Amino acid sequence: MLLMGSIFVVGYMAIVFEHSLKLNKAGAALLTGTTLWALLNLYPGYETGILNHHLTESMAEIAGIVFFILSAMVIVEIIDTHHGFTVIFDLIKPQTTRGFVWIAGWGAFFLSAILDNLTTTIVMISMLRKTNLDVRQKMCAASIFIIAANAGGVWSPIGDITTTMLWVNEKITTGAIVVRLFFPSVLSFLVPLLIVTFMYFKKQEPFSIEKKEGDVGGYPKLIFVLGICLLASVPVFKMLIHIPPYLAMMLSLGIFWIIIEIFFRKHSSAVSDINSILKKIDYSTIFFFIGILLAVSALNEIGIFSEMSRIISRSNLGIPAVTAILGVLSAIVDNIPLLAAAMKMFPVESYPKDHHVWTYLAFCTGYGGNLLIIGSAAGVAAMSFINISFIWFLRRFTIIAAIGFMAGMAVLLLLNSVS
Repeated sequence: MLLMGSIFVVGYMAIVFEHSLKLNKAGAALLTGTTLWALLNLYPGYETGILNHHLTESMAEIAGIVFFILSAMVIVEIIDTHHGFTVIFDLIKPQTTRGFVWIAGWGAFFLSAILDNLTTTIVMISMLRKTNLDVRQKMCAASIFIIAANAGGVWSPIGDITTTMLWVNEKITTGAIVVRLFFPSVLSFLVPLLIVTFMYFKKQEPFSIEKKEGDVGGYPKLIFVLGICLLASVPVFKMLIHIPPYLAMMLSLGIFWIIIEIFFRKHSSAVSDINSILKKIDYSTIFFFIGILLAVSALNEIGIFSEMSRIISRSNLGIPAVTAILGVLSAIVDNIPLLAAAMKMFPVESYPKDHHVWTYLAFCTGYGGNLLIIGSAAGVAAMSFINISFIWFLRRFTIIAAIGFMAGMAVLLLLNSVS
């Protein structure tokens, strides 16, 4: 366990200092993940057949996430290629960069409750890349969008994977999620937004969006509405026909793909051809996800998360403190196995459905990923779209996110004390 933990730390540091070391984070993540699983076969007491079975299960979960991300990225790229996102700017017409950050930020907050935080972040950053904001402003705006998407996903049963896990496992009901977590989520985003506005968007600079030359489809409004409706249909497909999220997202992509091919082919140029769009996808992000999730699943295999849960449960700390620690840990490792282990810390006999412990867990493990850029899927996606480094985010936004975390926890404590 010590050796594997050390390898994980070394790999993590390679990702953290990718710019200094001039190493691609995707390669470091892949090497770390595959090395850890290879070492498991050399550990005494681990049978190869059982390990391979567990690896297959882990890869199935990872593949689901990868297919979900890839399909969402293609849908967003199709909308963007056909000028779909200009529709939003035509509707809201922000006059300043500050106005854009506030409107898009709150848009991300509420949209993530309907879609999910990853898809929302991809959509928002795709729009951000078309604006006249300079590089530093785009990185700051992308960072606040990450916080918005993660905060907004907390108060909806379908907005964040951690809340969804608690909901699916019948730990908390939809009504309890919305009532108890909406105001903590609002404040946990509002406070960082105010800080970022004061620090990075004090000047009322004029806002504009890049206008492409030529007609690449002619129906941007129709394509935008269709694409967003198909993205929003993913949780609907999941609930109505009981299919996993990745299959629902692939179904939406398939529908969108065929519609574009049939109805927009004669209006499209070579630029908007689906094959050309597929070449624009950043596949290094996909490999980075695979590597990170492989590494985390290997650590889960040797029981590191269960051991952490036991240590925390024996600490005699109160529920808010325990869940806050889990929230901080979720910024370092994947929150899915961490939450799975945490749920075992609180037996249903002592903590029934809608007990406040599940509310704390939902907020802390859902929002805690904001503390580091690689602490959430939304953050990892932003690293590639805007090229935000781990250190840059750590220096400028970790404290801001932590302040938002504490603000949300304060509201949650207040609400629980009067209920």
